[in-house]
Amino acid sequence: MSYVHFSPNGIDPRFKVRVLPCSYTLNSCDVVLNGNKKCCAKDVKLNDTITFTYDGKEVSFQVLYIEISNYPPGCFSGDLKIKTSSNDFKLVKEIVPGEEIHSFDSSKNEYTISKVDKIVVTNCSTGNGFELYVSPSRELKITGYHPVMNDKYQWIYPVKHPSLFPYTEKCEKVYSFVMNGKTHPIIDGKVVIGLAHGIENDPVASHPFFGTDKVTKALEPFCNKGVCILSSDMFTRDPNTGLVNGILPKSDLVN
Repeated sequence: MSYVHFSPNGIDPRFKVRVLPCSYTLNSCDVVLNGNKKCCAKDVKLNDTITFTYDGKEVSFQVLYIEISNYPPGCFSGDLKIKTSSNDFKLVKEIVPGEEIHSFDSSKNEYTISKVDKIVVTNCSTGNGFELYVSPSRELKITGYHPVMNDKYQWIYPVKHPSLFPYTEKCEKVYSFVMNGKTHPIIDGKVVIGLAHGIENDPVASHPFFGTDKVTKALEPFCNKGVCILSSDMFTRDPNTGLVNGILPKSDLVN
């Protein structure tokens, strides 16, 4: 058996439905539930029939199993190389807040040098690690929905990037940067999106939490000298969209 991966809004793949015989990735708008309506992942129930078009063919499956996955926010591996302002290379996990690195200013479409304001370290709460997508050189390892910029200066998800593929090994922690000036770090020659970037009206890059100053405010209680330590189960989500909308201590999540 394998999975159909649903996204309630085309962005956040939290829902997996086990079917036979293949694995597909779908937006909710692509799916017809029980033959008579389009659905969101949260509408799907056991034994329902889902129908969608894949590779030009209409296929239907009965739902045998449903799993809500705790996918992490977009992040990258700590063992990647970043070029500093002195043109030396350091690993992501060696970068410290206040350090200047090569980056990209998407508001001006130009490469620049920017300071790292905050470093967010997210530990995997399940013990299974995070699934990453990698470049052929394996010098970029990134979660599937952390936007990267393609050669046309367009933001794209790693799961849809033609030169990135799933990484079979799991990592236990991943990193993200809040960059000074709302710029974006460059890893393996690719621009990867920074937190609180302020990009609006972009179907991939824009995010009501991670793309705004809301994320920097939410991070403050978990930061020490610019390093913010989180766990993947500390993120709250909007019940209607599935998008991350906040960060809470584990004790608050339990209560």
